[in-house]
Amino acid sequence: MRRFLERQRLFFLEFEVAVDQVIGEDVARERSIAFEDRGVRLLRLPTVGGIFDWNDLGGSLAGMGILHVLAEGGAKTAAWLIKKGAAKRLELFQAPTILGATGLPVIGDLGVTCLSEATLLSIRRIRRIGEDVQITLDVK
Repeated sequence: MRRFLERQRLFFLEFEVAVDQVIGEDVARERSIAFEDRGVRLLRLPTVGGIFDWNDLGGSLAGMGILHVLAEGGAKTAAWLIKKGAAKRLELFQAPTILGATGLPVIGDLGVTCLSEATLLSIRRIRRIGEDVQITLDVK
């Protein structure tokens, strides 16, 4: 049994990612040390107004051999990635709940003023997960 676990661990080490979290280089060392002590690998990047420059982020990740990234975030993060042309696929999850006008938007402001400026998407997959629906969309 022990030999199997050792092989399993080696197998996963071959696919280990280089970064677990990207943070601003202005984040105090005292705030990040708790994560590093738990084994979280941090990539520190400069920010302007709390936002990473896509070229810095993409270049740093590509330099480490990371070509695909799961960017998990809210409406502001999604809008930023779409505006920068960095989002190639969107994974949307819809619960059977309606919040109405007071709810949060799925995607933040994209600065679109007319339909011709809209980001076009194509549906890759629609899947039910329990009571939720997952919609996979490719950015055209």
